[in-house]
Amino acid sequence: MERIPASSSMDWSIDLDRTFRSHLLDTHLQALDADALGIRELASCPTVPAGVASAYGIMPAESRVFAETMLLRLATEFRAAVDDSFRSCIVRSLLPNKFGGWAAAESEQILRTVAAAHSAAGATPRTRALALRMFGCLADQAEFQPDPLC
Repeated sequence: MERIPASSSMDWSIDLDRTFRSHLLDTHLQALDADALGIRELASCPTVPAGVASAYGIMPAESRVFAETMLLRLATEFRAAVDDSFRSCIVRSLLPNKFGGWAAAESEQILRTVAAAHSAAGATPRTRALALRMFGCLADQAEFQPDPLC
């Protein structure tokens, strides 16, 4: 049986989380390069029908949950990154993505995490530029909600 991205989403999410716990920057960069293709495949794949999901032994919305987890983890690592080379690697892993119009359940939290990196006190101009590119990658996740205070 051919593997679909949804059936590999849990493995990709666990591998990404495991490598981000490492203290070696090279391990982080290798994990992003390896998982970038998986992130792109998850972003482009449609929702898995119930019949296909049961054939692969997964829940129909399971791939979306793991994709959201990966996005939140990438946003958190983007905010906490020490150097801009790692931030640019995160942006490169998300750059060609179009998230197919699905809105993440935690989209506001993902965007606030990136905003914290943009508006941090010690943020360099390059960090701010990378945060703006990250916002561009996550533009599909933003919903227009007018601020009642404006």
